[in-house]
Amino acid sequence: ARVLAGMYDGIEYRGFAQEIVEELARYSKVPVWNGLTNEFHPTQILADFLTIKEHFGKLSRDDHNKEWSAIQRIAQEYRLSPRLLGVSPKFSWDGKKLQIDWKNFDLAAEKYFNENKFTALQLVEFQMGSHMKFYHHRFDRIFGRKITPDDAEFQDFIAQFARQYADHLKEKKWLDRCFVVVWDEPYGAVYPQIAKTTATIRKSAPELKPGVFIGHMDNALASDVDLWLSSFEALYRIRKTPSE
Repeated sequence: ARVLAGMYDGIEYRGFAQEIVEELARYSKVPVWNGLTNEFHPTQILADFLTIKEHFGKLSRDDHNKEWSAIQRIAQEYRLSPRLLGVSPKFSWDGKKLQIDWKNFDLAAEKYFNENKFTALQLVEFQMGSHMKFYHHRFDRIFGRKITPDDAEFQDFIAQFARQYADHLKEKKWLDRCFVVVWDEPYGAVYPQIAKTTATIRKSAPELKPGVFIGHMDNALASDVDLWLSSFEALYRIRKTPSE
């Protein structure tokens, strides 16, 4: 920090741990800002707000609702799915047994599939993390303690969730429309956690096909992942140059 502060008027940190950018700021004599960490991406948020202000002047709740309605209309016209339902089933976990209340989920899913005619839905409850970060803020609250995918209780929870989800989706005839994502843009360091969890899902509910959001197919995950969900940009590159 001191060397860079002597060379530049400001420092942008784009990396991994949030504590690193905070330590840089503590020792730097010039401004330091967060360009991206595992926890936050404030420059992206600021850029989004500046773009909104530039094009719209402001964005009210009514504007937001109109925009969302337009997105849904376009999605229906071109048979695209927004992927996320926005409603999860209510559940409780006592350390050994998982109980799920499907009422709100079913109401939302019936509208999603039958009224809006969307065709694909991500089951967000199985997503464990993004990049190199496990979602402690979410799962620690469920278990009432610090937990990781290596914990036997975590895998038991995933196994019960997968089995109950598969049974319910089969009963509702939605199984072929739903998919599981266990991680978003994973780095190699978390591949063992992905492998452990996808093995649990496959054993408990082989009907559910676990996947990851990733910009490329990685041989190191090839035997552990059934679905490779990529960006439009990456798919365009693949179609444009299939030999690669």
